[in-house]
Amino acid sequence: MRKMTMMAAAIAMAATPLSGAALAQNRNVLNQQGGLVNVNVTNLDLLRNFANNNEIEILNNANIAVPVTVQAPINIAAQVCGVAVNVLAKGGPSRNSCTAEQGSEALTDLAIRQLTN
Repeated sequence: MRKMTMMAAAIAMAATPLSGAALAQNRNVLNQQGGLVNVNVTNLDLLRNFANNNEIEILNNANIAVPVTVQAPINIAAQVCGVAVNVLAKGGPSRNSCTAEQGSEALTDLAIRQLTN
């Protein structure tokens, strides 16, 4: 999955015309986070809607306060944030994060692993 994520980021960056300096900066931003994007979740129902009963119990018992940040591969972040992969792949300080507009099973799995450890 990590190879697919990195490949998607590489394709998105290749499809966007960038100067050499901008391309280097974009790679640095994605590399600093291992190709992950910070997804801000402001409504835990986005996670609960894709959780099984056990996962819902874990979320409820973890006393998680919103907003929470989940680090997700760029393709998952793009899907739940309603943003194109190439927009996130452009990087920069203001583009290595997005706010979830919808949930997904993958985001829920990531959130439970990250927020309960």
